[in-house]
Amino acid sequence: MIEALIGVFLVFSLGQSDAKAIVINELLVDKLKLLKYDHIFCQTRTPPWERLHRFYFAVSSPNRNDQFMYFASLVAWLYSLIGVPFPAPSDNDDLNPICSNIVLQLREVGFAPPSWSPSKLKQGHGDAVCSVLDSLVDLVLEIKNFQFAVPMYTDLGKAIVVDEIGSEAADELCVSKPSKPNEAASSVFPDLLTESTSTSKIDPNHWKMDLERLAPQLSLPLVPDGKEWRTHLEQAQQLHAGISKQLVSNNAELERVEGNISSTLEKLQSREKFINSQIEPLTTEYSAVKRRLSEAQQKYGNSLDNVTELTNEIAHISEQIEQVKFHVLELSTFSK
Repeated sequence: MIEALIGVFLVFSLGQSDAKAIVINELLVDKLKLLKYDHIFCQTRTPPWERLHRFYFAVSSPNRNDQFMYFASLVAWLYSLIGVPFPAPSDNDDLNPICSNIVLQLREVGFAPPSWSPSKLKQGHGDAVCSVLDSLVDLVLEIKNFQFAVPMYTDLGKAIVVDEIGSEAADELCVSKPSKPNEAASSVFPDLLTESTSTSKIDPNHWKMDLERLAPQLSLPLVPDGKEWRTHLEQAQQLHAGISKQLVSNNAELERVEGNISSTLEKLQSREKFINSQIEPLTTEYSAVKRRLSEAQQKYGNSLDNVTELTNEIAHISEQIEQVKFHVLELSTFSK
């Protein structure tokens, strides 16, 4: 009962996409129970995964990382039931490849490409996350040939099944007026009809005071959502009207500024041509000097190579002279 009240509150307080996620998430939890996820999937980790409540993937969790890991691990488990290899995620994995791989595997098993980008799954909640899980669970149930049984209704006794009454008969039943007081009521609900009319014992003043006291608490404030397209449309219309109004008064000023800019550009172009004509001889001379400098540097490099080669040759000759001197000195020593 409490979860139902919370769900109604969230549907009216959140946006359209979040409300859709709440409805899908509630059906998703019931379908996962058919697959016994609480006895199989939840035990795949130590400590075990907690059981899902009916709004877990519909709204944001305080711990966004745990919420995404729960989603990705549940997707991996569902893919394993389908027979598609999908690695189980870990806390150190990058989220972008995981989301891209999930969408890629969806295409592999036959689903149409989604209208949203894979990065939307990184949130760990929302209509995209709930849609992925719900589609995979439906596919698993289809593979397992699961069929929902026909609901068994209890015996309602003398109650009337309204769904089996035709539209014309229903209109006639609602419009026709009984000829005698309580005749229709006595024929349809004989056990509920009492001889005396029940009288309320509640003080009207006390009831009115309680109503005035509780009415402000029952009111639901509608916070304007910035994502609502109507808000953007109204803002665009207001901005368009404001710009059109300002354009009429500022059009002459804008034309004057345009004329000033055009004349300034013409002056700059003429000045640029004059400067180019003045520096053209200098540019030609600079190119010639630069070419001669390059030739001189090349000659200097060649001369430096020759000097280095001659220096090495002198060193080699000096070494040979020293060897000859050493041999002459040895011969003179032996001759004595």
